[in-house]
Amino acid sequence: MAQIARPASYYDVLYQRAVEEQGEGLVWIQERDAAVMPHIVGSVLDLGCGLGTIADQIDSAEYLGADFSEFAIEHCGAKVRNPHARFEVVDLRIWKPPKQFDTVLLLEVLEHVEDPAGLAKLALRCAKKRIIATVPRDMPGRAHVWPTWTQTDLENILDKLSTCRLFGGEEGDRWWLAIREIVE
Repeated sequence: MAQIARPASYYDVLYQRAVEEQGEGLVWIQERDAAVMPHIVGSVLDLGCGLGTIADQIDSAEYLGADFSEFAIEHCGAKVRNPHARFEVVDLRIWKPPKQFDTVLLLEVLEHVEDPAGLAKLALRCAKKRIIATVPRDMPGRAHVWPTWTQTDLENILDKLSTCRLFGGEEGDRWWLAIREIVE
């Protein structure tokens, strides 16, 4: 399953530093969230939710953010104002989600795991209507196990993508936005 490249304590420090040094208004997060928001439908499961920046933008009746960083989940609980949002510290390698959700988010998480296909399989089991993923096109460092992504890479783990396009950054090609519709 989705083995994480670094221990949770590494991400605890990373998230804490991001909050202390840069605040939560990071331009790249705002840009990513703006690209993702028009595609969200219904209830939301955010796998690897990090600081939960998108939670307050979701009008859904239900939002569940799941991450293994205790700092991130505590931060979400203190900062997120969406009354429908809840957060859980989970180990995605063994976690059994409580139910399916209309939309499953994989925002900037696949590049951090040893087995992104395993995490994508979890997302497929949890999604009723769609999966939305964002990954870097080419971004070494930052504890990225997989720093470079192509459309083919995303198609290989999510299959049958309805949308796969580049967005963000000065050139408009910093990240991939991939959407997989679930057809019943």
